[in-house]
Parts: sequence; structure tokens; C-alpha cells
Amino acid sequence: MTENLLENLLRKNGLKVTKGRKEVLRLMEKRKDEPMKAEQVYDLVPREICSSLSTVYRILNQLSQKGLLKSTLYQNGIMYYQYNSGEHRHYIVCSKCGKVAALENCPMDAFDNYIRKDTGFDITGHVFELTGLCPDCKEKLKSGK
Repeated sequence: MTENLLENLLRKNGLKVTKGRKEVLRLMEKRKDEPMKAEQVYDLVPREICSSLSTVYRILNQLSQKGLLKSTLYQNGIMYYQYNSGEHRHYIVCSKCGKVAALENCPMDAFDNYIRKDTGFDITGHVFELTGLCPDCKEKLKSGK
């Protein structure tokens, strides 16, 4: 995303244009298919732009409140952030290491249709989360590490 597009997007959403907001938004857009914890964002943003984790949390929350990012609290109790490209995605989270993997298709579509027919409700959204062990953690368990 170009500098002008970033600045226009922030202004359009009533946010002051700052180096921190631009850098976080740029990073999240670049990694739009990868939900990230605040700590991961902090590790990837230059310290001269965001010097503290609390600054990153504040920026992530502001961008989420304006709808530029999606935030999801997974069962592992950790908030993940993702660029809001308008796509509908679901993920599986490793219950041991926290690794997140995207599911290619929404497994809830057929279930939504069933509920709609059964109740008459129009489904406006759903939250679906799977947890399990990722291949790396399974291998560590097998080898006793």
C-alpha cells in the first residue's frame, strides 16, 4: 500500500496520521492472511517508530475500533489482529504453541443454511474456532521433547 493510500485511509477513518499508525497498518496489510498477536507486531515494527508494546496495543485497538483491523480473542486467551480486507476466514489454533493456520473454506456455510431453515433466522455472522496440536507440537510430543 502506498504512503498516500495509508494516509488517506487513516484520515478517512478520523485518525491522525502518525508514523506508528502508518507502520502498523502497512505491516498488517502486508501480512493480511496472518493473524498476529500484539507481541509479534511489536517485534516487527522498528523501535524508533514504536518504542513500547503499550504503544503497539494502543494503535492496534484504535485501528480495530475503526474497522481497519479485525480483532479476535481465541480460546487460548490471546487477542489476534488481522487486516480487514473484507474476507471471511476461519482458523485453527495450536493449543500448545499458539500457531495459527487458516482454513481454506468456511465449514459453517451448510450449518448456517440448516439453522436458517430450522429457525427462520437470517444469519448475520458467526464465530468458529478450532483448537488442536500443530504438526511441530505433535512431533515434539512423540519424541518426548
